Amino acid sequence: MAKLPPETISLIFDHACRSTLLNLSLCNRQFYEIAIPKLYKTVDFHCDGLQTAIIGFRPLTCLLLRKPWIARSIQHLSLRSAWEDSRERPVVYEEPREPEPEIRKAIEDTAYSVEEKREWLKDARLPVFEDCIMPLFLAQLTNLQTLDVEIPVSPTYVARQLERVGRKEHPYDHNPTLQNLHSVMSAHPDNKYGLDPENVSWIFRMPSIRQVYLHRIGTFGDTNDEDEWVQLPKGTSTCKLLEMRDCKLSGKHFTNLLQCCEQLETLCYEIGDGYLSSASNDWSAIYDALALHKKTLRDLRLEYLDHHLLKVVPSIDDETSAIQSLREFEALRRVELDTFFLFGFDSDDDEISNDHLVRILPAQIVHIKITHAEEDPEAILSNIEVLLQQKRAKFTELEKVFIRSEADSLDEYRDRLKTLYSQAESVSVQFEVAHTVAPPPSDEEPDDDDTTPEDLGERKWGFDEDVEWRGCSSLCNQRTHYEAYDLSC
Repeated sequence: MAKLPPETISLIFDHACRSTLLNLSLCNRQFYEIAIPKLYKTVDFHCDGLQTAIIGFRPLTCLLLRKPWIARSIQHLSLRSAWEDSRERPVVYEEPREPEPEIRKAIEDTAYSVEEKREWLKDARLPVFEDCIMPLFLAQLTNLQTLDVEIPVSPTYVARQLERVGRKEHPYDHNPTLQNLHSVMSAHPDNKYGLDPENVSWIFRMPSIRQVYLHRIGTFGDTNDEDEWVQLPKGTSTCKLLEMRDCKLSGKHFTNLLQCCEQLETLCYEIGDGYLSSASNDWSAIYDALALHKKTLRDLRLEYLDHHLLKVVPSIDDETSAIQSLREFEALRRVELDTFFLFGFDSDDDEISNDHLVRILPAQIVHIKITHAEEDPEAILSNIEVLLQQKRAKFTELEKVFIRSEADSLDEYRDRLKTLYSQAESVSVQFEVAHTVAPPPSDEEPDDDDTTPEDLGERKWGFDEDVEWRGCSSLCNQRTHYEAYDLSC
């Protein structure tokens, strides 16, 4: 091995697991310099409680500050669960102590003012206040490409420093911090209200950002013109794919977000329940914001997470009217629409025309999926029938129509569904219908106290649900089991 060129040794090490890489790094200096970058390519802080993260996180930060070349090796980072953002904890693991020399110097070099430096150094003495250490850690990651992070409720230092990174303010004006970051997943736990949009606005300032996945973001209170989210520059973000799951933004917050994206190609917006946010949903604001991307938007999903809560929670005051038109969206190829977005929140069957789909869809549409079909199956089936009739004349590129129901309410329409299946087959369109069913039985009965969303399985991300991030430990993100109707017989 010693006579082999370093490039060949590196190729061999590419096939080694992490434990083997660790052992190889202990053999000699050459192996160390080759193995360590591969070992640190992916860093994963994953723990059920905070203690594990506390034990490992601060020493790693000191290591990266001492050896920046190791920091440059990190390309993928996962931080779960949320770091500690409070100066006070019910359980104190250690007494305050003087910060490590590396951390002290990094704070002195990074602080924006004398007052900020004084407060920062004071907070760095607290061994469990990770929010003041986190920006020093992230600032070293010049080659980071993907970030999977659970953001706490009230981050102070991290939010402030990352905004400065995005604006290229001192000391990041000549520092390539996070300049290669292209994909971010921001998760938020179920047991808290929605995360304030202010805490994720920095993501859209990153110069290489392409894909953003936001979980449980919610608007509370009035929008302030001085908010970082509101001040996002229009048409400057390079984000192409934006997925918001179990989120709920005010019309102004949603508009500001889509205005900052220069050329959005995919938007998935799943609106959460009424306890997530104090904002009401406004379709007119959503549509006006979408129209900014009518030349580039290819995939669009608009859906409510829970129709039951939408109906019974009195604090919800949504204004979701029927979509009037998507015809001017010249790049739109695939749409997934909740029945409430398709026909309106409080629609009357007598007011819904059978050609509503035909009137709102662009001619180049390829894929259409209608969710929560249990709300108005009659109107949906009538519209699909007219849509299929227009396939050869108007919708020549249509390939697939998919109906999904959250109940077995379509059983009584089985004969009609079979007719639509035959009609679709005659014009070369794939037609599928599915409804929710109980999950398949497990070989082992789990203890109720031990059951977690990971046991049940969580949904993947992306329009095709083919992007996998670490589970959100969220019941709202639990995978639903569907069963397709057999319409071929």
